[in-house]
Amino acid sequence: MVSSAGWRNLRHELDMEQPEVEALADVVHDDRDVGAAIASGSFRTLGMVIAPCSVKTWSCLAHGVTDSLVARAGDVTLKEGRPLILLARETPLHALHLRSLLALA
Repeated sequence: MVSSAGWRNLRHELDMEQPEVEALADVVHDDRDVGAAIASGSFRTLGMVIAPCSVKTWSCLAHGVTDSLVARAGDVTLKEGRPLILLARETPLHALHLRSLLALA
């Protein structure tokens, strides 16, 4: 799954369009589909990686806002006690960013 901002970054930074990226995947989920199988605790995973992870996404996770599939799947990963790895995209970070990350630690 890729967020709408992620698709924009892929086009800008890698000059890749959605069909090219989706062709590389075994399974594709729409980020708006918060009811997808990966958003359920019964979907067995070893954990989740969000790469890159925007301030918006990690803030949503830190505060329980699950308005996208990325956030919902990350929230379920935390709820199930599975590892969640966030590759923070933005720097430098200010105190509010750090508080959100600390809440997730």
